[in-house]
Amino acid sequence: MKGDFFSDLAFGKAIEKQLTRMLPGYTVNYHSNGEFDLSKGDINVEVKADRYYASKFLFIEKYGDKETKKPGGPFRAYEDDPNSELIYVVVNEYTSSITEVYIFKTTDLYLRCSELIESGEYLPIGKPNTTYTTIGYLIPKSEFLDIAIVIKPQESKIPKQKKAKTNLNYQEDDI
Repeated sequence: MKGDFFSDLAFGKAIEKQLTRMLPGYTVNYHSNGEFDLSKGDINVEVKADRYYASKFLFIEKYGDKETKKPGGPFRAYEDDPNSELIYVVVNEYTSSITEVYIFKTTDLYLRCSELIESGEYLPIGKPNTTYTTIGYLIPKSEFLDIAIVIKPQESKIPKQKKAKTNLNYQEDDI
């Protein structure tokens, strides 16, 4: 899905409101660029929200920018602050309501993702943006259950995932 600033902003605001109700021990921090993150005491918390129809996977971003090899997702969070937390929010594409929340200690997630990616079992996927390409991996949620706190605020039926129009697989040599 191509990004649209105003719909993405509205999406972010809706997620923010839901998260603050679900996680009362966390504080919302607003930034001048319109982004927000959370904190819990002196622990910084990065929030990643993805829209899904229905998926058994988390998209784990390895590079925020393929061309510059700028780390993304848990790799960037680990580089920024290995003592932080990372929250993945899974959102129903149709209703914009949160269906699952995965709370990780950044170091645990970084180590698990590194191990899984290095195993060669998962192929990198390119997600083209306007001026750069994000590289990540679709990894089954089941690979993370032992290192995550999982919250499912509503057990509702989510429509089946539509086939992606563009799904570019990259070889390791390409990244």
